[in-house]
Amino acid sequence: MLVLVLAIGGLVGLVLLNTAVNENAFRLHDLDTRQAQLDEEEQRLRQALENQKAPDKLDTRARGLGLVPAGDPGFVLPEGKVVGTPVPATPPPSPTPSPSKSATPSPSAGR
Repeated sequence: MLVLVLAIGGLVGLVLLNTAVNENAFRLHDLDTRQAQLDEEEQRLRQALENQKAPDKLDTRARGLGLVPAGDPGFVLPEGKVVGTPVPATPPPSPTPSPSKSATPSPSAGR
């Protein structure tokens, strides 16, 4: 009787152990799949970031914000001496509105 109880207990223990191992295997597979998805997303985001850091994109975005290229810089050395001739940045000329035809008085309007 004791041997039978030990054998049944051992079998039940093996079944429970096998179930736990298989459950962890499924969980590991799900985590591996999720990791692969996250790796792909990270790669896509890195590529998008690199595209946004391209000099032509930065220039276009800066001009869209109203920034202009800086002039020649001047440098102040620790002794207080200024090296170079600093030139301030100048904005591009703003567009002037063209007079519309409706804004000019017509000869018959004064009568």
